[in-house]
Amino acid sequence: MEHTELADRPLLLSLPLPLAQAWRRTLYMESPNASHERALYTLEATVKYCASAAASAWLMTRESTPADEKSAKAAAAALDACSKLVRPSLGHWTGMAAPDSK
Repeated sequence: MEHTELADRPLLLSLPLPLAQAWRRTLYMESPNASHERALYTLEATVKYCASAAASAWLMTRESTPADEKSAKAAAAALDACSKLVRPSLGHWTGMAAPDSK
């Protein structure tokens, strides 16, 4: 099978390696069905990557005491989300990424 130069090459070069590999696999699928399935895996990998970065940032700052009640609630929600990572579903990862993306 012959591969042509990708139009999304700048995107692939700027993405972190796990996401770039997932996106590249999506682009090279031969059937639309397989491409759609791989796109869902790519979305899931992106959500997990973003949630991991959010959890890492939260863990770096958790030693400091929350300044107000809103911060305390956000810290409690983040701690609850991290405790669910024993057997996480995509919804758990999305819940971790969503509050920190605001």
